[in-house]
Amino acid sequence: MCHGLPTCGNQTAKKAVGKGVEGLLFRIQVYPEDCVGCGNCADICPSKEKALIMKPFVTQQNQVPNQKYTEKIPIRTGDFDKF
Repeated sequence: MCHGLPTCGNQTAKKAVGKGVEGLLFRIQVYPEDCVGCGNCADICPSKEKALIMKPFVTQQNQVPNQKYTEKIPIRTGDFDKF
């Protein structure tokens, strides 16, 4: 269930939950080239389960095509701009 992502491995897009988002999917894409290795994002993540795990940069190079892909997705309008 990569839904257009160039590479997603075992990471998949999730169903969006809430009013007005029926049929939409989402995925949080970390920009590996912007990571400075501080771990703040993993520490502050509100997920009940460990959702972010710090990994060495060299093991995340396969995420760069996904990063480039997300830069081309059009910005949604409508109910999404009220937040």
